[in-house]
Amino acid sequence: MPNRRAARFFKRLDFHRFSRGPSFALNARIQLSFLFLMALAAGGGWLDLHYTQKVRKNSELIIHAHHMISQGRLVSSVVTAAETGVRSFVVAGNPEFLEPYEAAIQKIEAEMAQLESLAQYDALQSARVRDLAATVKATFAHLKRLLETAKQSDLEGAARMVRTGEGKQFMDLALMQIQEIESHEQDLLLARTRSARKSSSAALILESSVTISSVLLLSAVYFFVARFDRLRESVARASSAAEDRFRNALSSIGDAVIVTDDQGRLTFCNPACQAVLSVGNEKLGTPLTDILQFIDESASSSRESILDRAQKEGGVHRTNGAATIRLADGRVLPVDGTAAPLGGHSKVSQGSIIVLRDTREQRERDQALARGVMRFQSLVAASSQIVWTTEASGRTREDSPSWRAATGQSYEEWVGDGWLRAVHPEDQEHVRTAWKEAVAKQQPYYGEFRLRLADGAYLWTATRAVPVIDEDGTVREWVAMNYDIQLRKQAEQAQREAVQRNSEFVALLAHELRNPLAPLRNGLELLKQGGPEHAPQAFEFIERQIKHMTRLIDDLLDISRISQGKLELRVQRIDLREPMRHAADQALPAILAKRQRLFVSLPPTPAWIDGDYDRLMQVVTNLLNNAHKYSGEGASIWLTVEREGAEFKISVHDTGQGIPVGMRSRIWDMFMQGGGRSERVEGGLGIGLTLVKRLVALHKGSVQVHSEGPGTGSEFQVRLPAAASGSAARKPADKPVATSSEPLRILVIDDNEDSAVSLSMLLRVGGHDVRTALSGAQGLSEFASFRPQLVFCDIGMPRMNGHDVGQEIRSMPNGKATLLVALTWFGTSLDREASARAGFDFH
Repeated sequence: MPNRRAARFFKRLDFHRFSRGPSFALNARIQLSFLFLMALAAGGGWLDLHYTQKVRKNSELIIHAHHMISQGRLVSSVVTAAETGVRSFVVAGNPEFLEPYEAAIQKIEAEMAQLESLAQYDALQSARVRDLAATVKATFAHLKRLLETAKQSDLEGAARMVRTGEGKQFMDLALMQIQEIESHEQDLLLARTRSARKSSSAALILESSVTISSVLLLSAVYFFVARFDRLRESVARASSAAEDRFRNALSSIGDAVIVTDDQGRLTFCNPACQAVLSVGNEKLGTPLTDILQFIDESASSSRESILDRAQKEGGVHRTNGAATIRLADGRVLPVDGTAAPLGGHSKVSQGSIIVLRDTREQRERDQALARGVMRFQSLVAASSQIVWTTEASGRTREDSPSWRAATGQSYEEWVGDGWLRAVHPEDQEHVRTAWKEAVAKQQPYYGEFRLRLADGAYLWTATRAVPVIDEDGTVREWVAMNYDIQLRKQAEQAQREAVQRNSEFVALLAHELRNPLAPLRNGLELLKQGGPEHAPQAFEFIERQIKHMTRLIDDLLDISRISQGKLELRVQRIDLREPMRHAADQALPAILAKRQRLFVSLPPTPAWIDGDYDRLMQVVTNLLNNAHKYSGEGASIWLTVEREGAEFKISVHDTGQGIPVGMRSRIWDMFMQGGGRSERVEGGLGIGLTLVKRLVALHKGSVQVHSEGPGTGSEFQVRLPAAASGSAARKPADKPVATSSEPLRILVIDDNEDSAVSLSMLLRVGGHDVRTALSGAQGLSEFASFRPQLVFCDIGMPRMNGHDVGQEIRSMPNGKATLLVALTWFGTSLDREASARAGFDFH
């Protein structure tokens, strides 16, 4: 029975009978329509597959670009962490600061290998990554050399390496190369995103066009079938051939085609029905509702189908977007469907035709694309960067929530050129000119400027904008991004200030060390050419200048020891009044020479504290010298000590120049001289107050400065914890040095001939038998023949240094009984330990 119904249906479509006579033109039209339908189906399927593959490829490339950007930033953070760790260790000497460097060494090879793996498909990026690898390798080599120099206690050498700027050049080059890699990937990312969008849009338009065309063609088929039904008596001989051709045409369609009779029973299904719906000819005659049902996917309930609407309303009906059907076996499929009624001569419905396309793959592609777009939007939203677009003219129109959230501008304030009003007034004109020039030349724009944030503060940002070029070569729009460079700008400013301070300090140190040379040279000339009556005065100022140079060097060594945590206090119970009196006695001659007055007020009873006698005297002496230097003639200086609760307060007050309010916090900085005062006076390196603050901190105390401004004088207050209880302990006497009334055999070894000869002459004046050697090898030879009781040996000699000489002497006959004294300007604890290991008795 079903086969007979199908035969009657296809018998109407036998068009061979129209190949002759007046109906031939109608026959040709029908055949052309079916040929076009087949070509449309085949071409639509091929183009759909092409755009689908293009969307998938662009999605993979977008993900790869994000991986490249993320990996490049990771390499940047690893290199920056390594460089920061080494620099921190060089400055502070704390081994804990090397942890980021050591971690970076463990990670950098793997991170660079990952970056090279990601870049291997792009020849340009691969070359950039190779260049970056060479720069990173050079950077780590430089850091290693710097670290080795610092670990060898050669801090000056390490500082010289830092000042060469070689490390900064490597870091700047590495960051620039990473920026080029990221910029290239950002450009690719924009291009691939646009391509993906175009491909998706083209695929959607194509599917819509193919479906609509199919519906229209099927409608035309229905119309012609109705006409052929009226002419079936004249086309009986062609019906069989027409049926075969129609079956072949429907069978060639990749979508499932179903035909029902007026009772809704299945009368035809093409081969695609088996693949899509698992329905074949064995279901002919079965009600279509028993085979499939249109359902509401969200509620899993039945809904009116397009087939029902086609039967009720007539015409062609299509699913609005993806529909869902449930098959008899329970499977649920997303489909895109088109349905139309079939009518005869009397316009009475004779059934319906429905075309169903399986959209599972398309839905998965759409969902994957949507997820990719959402991930990209989420990445932009989650980043600290500001993304915005402009028209081809460079004026903004599309809203940028990230810009408005950062700056607080409304859309009306932002649109057009309004975004420039959020730029710092000093930067606006430059940014406007550079932006207009880039737009006019259609070239990428890069600029750095200060951006006003919503809270009114200004933030340094960098802006990169690139033009989006259409296929015809014109600019469609501009895509721009702002990112935070505040820390970089602050670091650059801090570096400039540090370089300036270091340069000023080097110049100041050279000046201060050269200043005593003139009076020393004059004194020597006076001794050579003057009479005996001038000798006492010459000796006096030579001795004074030598003491001045020694004090400068001692201050520098103290600062170095404190910075490295190697200064040890000799803490004992002392009466604070004693070091105060001693400090006042030391400062008094200079104060009186300037016709100034010093008033000292101390407690009537002992002020017991636990501290280092010499260092506390050094603190107050520096404060008194500071007050003396920055006060004019006739000024008054007060030194007072009083008890306040559990503390003693030491106050040094003067009526001198005073300190500007804005400079109070900076006077404690190393090498800061004058505290912003009108002029630099009486020399010095600007480390006295730095030394005061650090020595007080070692005593668990605090120091503050008070001044109302220039011309009002200043007051420094030192607070120290009072001793809990107990009696006083006297300041221990210096360790006695053994002396001998008998002349000694003494050997002096020093590559500096003037130092060796002058020391030998001084020792001979004392009645000793002295020999001199100007190298380590000569010293060993003299030791073997002279067999001295006492050896003075310089440490820093070429070829064979003092440590080598000391070890050789200790291994020679009578070497163990000889007293060895090391001569050197290096006086840190590490230097003393090194000389002790070499066998020296004194340093």
